[in-house]
Amino acid sequence: MISDFSGKRVLVTGGGIGIGLGIVRAFAQRGADVAFTWYTHEPDDDLIDQLGSLHGKRPFAIRLDATDEHHVAQVVSQVADVLGGLDVLVNNSGGMVERSALDQMSLELWRKVLDVNLTSCFLVTRAALPHLSDGGSIVNVASLAGQNGGGVGASAYATSKAAMFGLTRALAKELAPRQIRVNAVAPGLILDTPFHELFNTAEGRAAAIEGIALKKPDCRWTSPARSSGWPTTRPPGSSPALSPTSTAVPTSADRATRPGRSGFRTPPRWWPAGGAHPPTPTRCRATG
Repeated sequence: MISDFSGKRVLVTGGGIGIGLGIVRAFAQRGADVAFTWYTHEPDDDLIDQLGSLHGKRPFAIRLDATDEHHVAQVVSQVADVLGGLDVLVNNSGGMVERSALDQMSLELWRKVLDVNLTSCFLVTRAALPHLSDGGSIVNVASLAGQNGGGVGASAYATSKAAMFGLTRALAKELAPRQIRVNAVAPGLILDTPFHELFNTAEGRAAAIEGIALKKPDCRWTSPARSSGWPTTRPPGSSPALSPTSTAVPTSADRATRPGRSGFRTPPRWWPAGGAHPPTPTRCRATG
């Protein structure tokens, strides 16, 4: 994992809690200049000071309704002004909103879930592109639900996350001339986040763990603090634009772990061009 992002300008949406906050911490620890947005979980001064102590520079935090086109344009422009541009965008905003069986689901709920997860990604990315440096990076935080359909009542959520994979691949091709890498990560069971407090039960979490096919004796279920290294595998400008997350086959100059059949990894792990495969990790991450 790359350990130095000094001077890199990073925007993380939905960075006030959970996985997003873990990502913000990881970038701050590695020296990046970080801005993050929040919507329902406003960070207090203690948290901002704590994040600032990791890097010696307080992050810029601002409220954002990522489904509002005009608000997105305004906030992203303000962030770019504060940071002096962007090198990395992490689209982390999203949520299930609520569980509902398809035959009981209103059109309003369907549209809201897609707006929160998919339209927000489109709006923020579109607004960020004029400010994003050539050779930069976009990371879309999707979900394992986009692969396996999610749990009961999660059809809208799973659909929105599956669509993020298609958007990721399309953007990778579109932005390749600018050497901008576009990747998606698909978190599985990430404990200690509001998601499971709101949309799952203790029994449901236990069942999810029990249902994981691949287990190891020393396996530990991951948390935001441990999972936050995923998007920081390479700094902007360090490799070609395309990657296994966005293309079906990696090039010899941009080697990575074998992509899954869908062309992305959960989570991605990189090693040097021409290098041998990395050793099997002793700590596994539950991927639901």
